[in-house]
Amino acid sequence: MIINQTLQVGAEPMLSAEGSFIFVDSADGLIEITTDSGRNYSLNRWDQVQVPQGEDFKAITIRNMHDSANHVVIKTGHGKFYPANDGGSTNAVITAMPSVQFSAGQSFLVDNFPLIQSVKQSGLLDVSVNNLPLIQSVKQSGLLDVSVNNLPAIQSVSQSGQWLAQQAGLWDVSINNLPTVQKVDAVKSAIYTPLVKADFASNNHVVAENLNRKTLIIKASPLNTGAIWIGETADNGLPLFAGEKIELSTTAEVNLFAVVITDNCYLSEVN
Repeated sequence: MIINQTLQVGAEPMLSAEGSFIFVDSADGLIEITTDSGRNYSLNRWDQVQVPQGEDFKAITIRNMHDSANHVVIKTGHGKFYPANDGGSTNAVITAMPSVQFSAGQSFLVDNFPLIQSVKQSGLLDVSVNNLPLIQSVKQSGLLDVSVNNLPAIQSVSQSGQWLAQQAGLWDVSINNLPTVQKVDAVKSAIYTPLVKADFASNNHVVAENLNRKTLIIKASPLNTGAIWIGETADNGLPLFAGEKIELSTTAEVNLFAVVITDNCYLSEVN
């Protein structure tokens, strides 16, 4: 940005001037410049100042310190400023640009790019690539045993609706290694067989052995007055009183003893 003004004695206008450097291109006498960030500089013609890195200004105040009217030309901008050695035209090297924001509908044109010189190849182009990482060769001897661990879990799929499968050609399906199917015997029906009631003429009754018997059922008559003992004598084994019943899972011979010989005992088997 270029400021070109004539300042009267004691004048100190504040002017818009954005940048990070200040160059006094022309001045009739001493001036004092204060940036909007509060930095003060006393400058003469061809003096230049650079604000600290990372700091920019958007306005400056120029005070005429000369004893008469002072015509000044001041240049500001971003980056570093290099005036021409001949005091004529000046050049600025811009090393940092402020952010530029465009509103909707605005446009800008960029032209006059520096010429990029083309390179013409003659013959073969020899390209050398160095310092590639070393790739170690692996030589296999015999079978290569590869172990794969930590495979991801396979998620089960639940069918919704019908799945259609289309067959192309014949399918050859082979099923191997079926699990052994254990033979299960057919379940035979149990046969209930009533037996003749016990005869206690001599106080004892013996139920004969039966290898096909699964259960022996013994029930004391509800009219009995004494105990029926599951054993050979009284107080030997288990007593059954009037109306009581017992089921024995045995195929062996069973002895019964009645305390009162007129008492009865009913018998049956399940084979």
